[in-house]
Amino acid sequence: MSNTGELSRDEAIGRCTRHFNEGFNCCETILLSFGELLGVGSEVIPKIATPFGGGICKRKHMCGALSGAVMVVGLKYGRNTPEGKREPSSERVARLVEKFTEKYGSANCIEVLGYDPEDLEKVKRDKDKIRANICGPLIRQVAEWLWDEIK
Repeated sequence: MSNTGELSRDEAIGRCTRHFNEGFNCCETILLSFGELLGVGSEVIPKIATPFGGGICKRKHMCGALSGAVMVVGLKYGRNTPEGKREPSSERVARLVEKFTEKYGSANCIEVLGYDPEDLEKVKRDKDKIRANICGPLIRQVAEWLWDEIK
């Protein structure tokens, strides 16, 4: 797995913006973009991230961008044996979650969006506005924090 030393933070954020604008969901965007930056190319990425969009299968649970960031930290710092240490990834994820909840008030997608979880029709109707005004900027923010954790 290559490191991100030769790339800039702006390039990482640019990849995220490009993939999101191509139509990938928040989780796919983060995992695909940072997977590329880390040299992890696979047909599994972004497939593995697909069901995490919309807060896990549009259930409005944990934000997809944050879920993708957790996966990226695992790609770089996760263990590959039961004896491996969890702390390198756990500490970074804890910082990401803390920053996220501090800024957005929750890690829950529907709460971050500010919509009534019972009014999913309104969420569906406002999808383009949500992507442009909430999710796009949120992805850029998560990408900045993630960059700082894995650089």
